[in-house]
This record gives sequence, structure tokens and C-alpha cells, in this order.
Amino acid sequence: MGGVVHATADICRQALREPEMQRIDAAIRRQGCEPTGLLRLIGAVSEAPATHEAIARLRDAAGLEGSFESARPFERFLLLTAAMDTLARTHLVPVSDDVKALMCDEFRFYASHPGEHASRYEIGSASFTAMCKTATLRRFPAGQFDWEVGGIRRSDIAQVSPARIVQTIAFAGLRMRGLKPVFFSHLNWRRGNRSLDETEANRSYYRMAQSMRLQPEIRGFAASSWFRSPGVHRVSPNLAWLSRVILDNGGFVVEAGPDSPDGGVLHRSKTRRALYDAGKFKPTKGLVMWPRDAMIAWAAAHPELGARTE
Repeated sequence: MGGVVHATADICRQALREPEMQRIDAAIRRQGCEPTGLLRLIGAVSEAPATHEAIARLRDAAGLEGSFESARPFERFLLLTAAMDTLARTHLVPVSDDVKALMCDEFRFYASHPGEHASRYEIGSASFTAMCKTATLRRFPAGQFDWEVGGIRRSDIAQVSPARIVQTIAFAGLRMRGLKPVFFSHLNWRRGNRSLDETEANRSYYRMAQSMRLQPEIRGFAASSWFRSPGVHRVSPNLAWLSRVILDNGGFVVEAGPDSPDGGVLHRSKTRRALYDAGKFKPTKGLVMWPRDAMIAWAAAHPELGARTE
């Protein structure tokens, strides 16, 4: 693993030596922002708009607004600066070697020319937020899915129907042993337009479980999204496998209230779109909980998922 980390650090270091990157470094320093301050800014980036505004103000004050948008050197400079700091500490991060390899792949992506992905680096976007979090060890790639250490949202539980609310609360309390900390799953934005794939999803779960073994405080896995909803699976049975592997191995899945039709549920599905337009389908979220012991036991029974595919 050390060889991959060192090679990745060399690639990132070379990218930071590019003339345009050096110009950005000098411009930022002229604003009095030293590397430690820059790392604090990047480490604070979240879904909150104000955290992006601070980054945008630095860019504008340094005279870098609107320059080279097709290459996004300012944003890449930020990400690579954070990645270099993280690479120096990778050996201390309690995640599996497979996840560390995927982290290195992510950092090499930052070092390359963004090409068709240039818009994904836009300050304020969800993908830029995800990249900042990955570069600062707040979000971890596992393949088809990423995860963040977080908690099961009380607002999701509150949206569960009266018929299943007691069962949901009992599972969270007795099997999950609390609402946090958990590995909370997200789609990996770099998967692009590729469809969800069962084998690759299971590889992601396997990598999470192997990393969970190294973090005894984590209570399990959780997720909340339209593609995990039993209501969506009823009209799109081709997605039912997303629940099956969890339900068959000690987990819990329940509908957790309505979801926005603009959240992706109608994208690329003529069936869901037609049913929605006809008033016969209302998007909902699915809340998933998978206790630590059950997820780790499932992974132990499927060592074949640990085969490297990258």
C-alpha cells in the first residue's frame, strides 16, 4: 500500500509544480492565507452555502475569478493541497487497504486535467463538496458508494408511517444501539451515468464492512434515498436487490416519507415518469439500517468481494 501512496503523492506534487498552480499559490499567499489556513477553509466545506462563500471570496480576492474555467486550476489547487496533507497521514487512517487505494485514485483524478468534468469542480456544487470532504478525510470512497461518518436522521424516522414507527425505533435502539456514529452512504458522483450494479454495490458494502472492523465505535451502516425505497421498488422491481442483500442479512428497510420528484427518481425511467405523470406513483425515501455485527458477518461470508478490480 505504501508504494501506491508514495506514487500518488509524487503525481500530486508534480501537478502542484505546474506554472499555473505556482501562480495560484503565490496569489493566495499574498492574501495572507498560509497552508494551515487554507486547509482549515477546505476542511470546513460542507453543504452549507456559507462554507463555499469563504472559498469563493479567497478566489476573488486573489484575482482568480473566472480564470481558466475549463481547467479549474484554483479548485484543483485547493484539493491537491488537502490531498498532500492527507497522504502524509494515510497510514494512520483506520480504513481497509482497498479504500486507501480508492482514495489514491481520487487524488490522482484531482491531479489530472478535468476535461468533461470541469463543471463538477464548481464552488458550491455537491460534487465539489464531496471532493473537499474526501480530500480532508470526512468522506471515503468505497466504489459505487461513498460513506461519511454521521448519524441516522431523526427527521427520517419521524416520516415513517404509524404502522411501522415502533418497529423502526426499536430496531434503531436495540439492534443499531443508537443513531450514531454510523457509516452513512452516498452515491459516488464519479460513477457518472452508469446504472446501479448489484455486484459493485456489494463490493462497496464489503469495503465498508472491512473498514468498520477497524473502527469499533461505529454502530453500523445507514442510508436514506429514493432508490432504497420499497415504494420505488414496487414500480421498479429491477432495483429490489438494493434492499434484498440487507434484509436477508440482518438489516432493516422502511419507507420514510415523501421525496422530491426532482431528486433523480424520475431520471432515466420512462415507467416511473409515466406513473408519476398519471398520479399513480409518489416518490418516497427508503431508510436503511444495517447493524455492525450483521454487516461484518455478511462480509466475512463473501471474501470473493475483496478481489481487486481497480
